[in-house]
Amino acid sequence: MRLVYLILAHKEPEQLFRLISRLSSEGTVFVIHFCKNSSDIVFNEIKSKYFGCKNIYFCKRENGAWGEFGIVKAVFDSIKLLKEKKINYDYLNVISAQDYPLKSNEYIKKYFKENYGKQFVRFWRMLPDENCEYSEEQTWKGFGVRRIEKRRMKISGEYYYIPDNHYMPHDFFKNLKIFIFEIPQKIKEKTLKTDSMNFILSTVFPKHRKFPGGIEPYGGSQWWSITKDCAEYILGFYNKNKRLVEFYKQTLLSDEMFAATCLMNSDYKNNVINDNLRHIIFKESSSHPKTYTTKDFDELKNSGKLFARKFENTIDENIFDLIDKNILDK
Repeated sequence: MRLVYLILAHKEPEQLFRLISRLSSEGTVFVIHFCKNSSDIVFNEIKSKYFGCKNIYFCKRENGAWGEFGIVKAVFDSIKLLKEKKINYDYLNVISAQDYPLKSNEYIKKYFKENYGKQFVRFWRMLPDENCEYSEEQTWKGFGVRRIEKRRMKISGEYYYIPDNHYMPHDFFKNLKIFIFEIPQKIKEKTLKTDSMNFILSTVFPKHRKFPGGIEPYGGSQWWSITKDCAEYILGFYNKNKRLVEFYKQTLLSDEMFAATCLMNSDYKNNVINDNLRHIIFKESSSHPKTYTTKDFDELKNSGKLFARKFENTIDENIFDLIDKNILDK
């Protein structure tokens, strides 16, 4: 069983080194994406560490900041690289440099061998149901629909989500009166520039977007494990569906939608297991997952998952030693 790990990294080289060391085994290949917005010094340190390693590759650096489409591009850059290098593998695992395995390499390979052909992707439907304003399956509730409806536009370093709710429903003269009336307050609060742009953009783009026809949108986790043929299928999907790609370029957190949408609108959907094999816990009202420490060891050990995220060696390095000693080295 030949595995590829695509690792999305942006900091803490020592933690990345430990992760790669732990996941290394015969036939395993690594593709590292290091965020373009992060330190060049750290990136060069990582490249120097793995100089000459025949099983470690670096893909093109994209903007990997939170919410950016560059994260989607990084994944497809990596699949393209694997195809161009003619790397033979059975499963592609997308993980972050802040992940860590909860099972041994032998166990992980055996698991994928026994389940070969299944695609492990956490997903949910996004559009409203007939009897509900949002799909009961999706965890974002109504916010997920807003991700589709609103354009995410970056102008002069500022992000705008258009149309702005303040100017809905669209009535130009009514909204103009509201805007003019609120100018003194906007000046006082120092938001006149931002609010002016919101008003202009909401006037130019007054209506909610509609998802490209013929495709049903899905949300899900950006961390998944899929077979080589499936990975190359979604690469082809990405290359052929330019309209969908352009749509997602103006969508918040498109990395949490694109792969699931590709697969659930394909023949692979019957083989998709709604489980990404990762133990990830989001605290209520937080956009970032829980950071595990030694006090979470029993939870991690009993999770039954192959991987977990996230970990921070600057917060608690001992959790890695606990996992190594009591799970991975047994």
